[in-house]
Amino acid sequence: MLIYTSYYAGYWSNINDYFNVPSFNPVSIHVLNNLIAILEKSATYAETKKIEPSVLLNSRLYPDMYF
Repeated sequence: MLIYTSYYAGYWSNINDYFNVPSFNPVSIHVLNNLIAILEKSATYAETKKIEPSVLLNSRLYPDMYF
């Protein structure tokens, strides 16, 4: 069953190739697919706004977020 196909590091890959472990249930795979979608959307946003991706990864939502 093909769950999600993504383009990463120059080739297409199937999420089942990485998470083909019996402990991963459909709910976990659904959560991981959502995370992939969010990361792809943020990468697209960073490209369109010409923002360095590391800036988005290290930014805070609140001033004392890392405290």
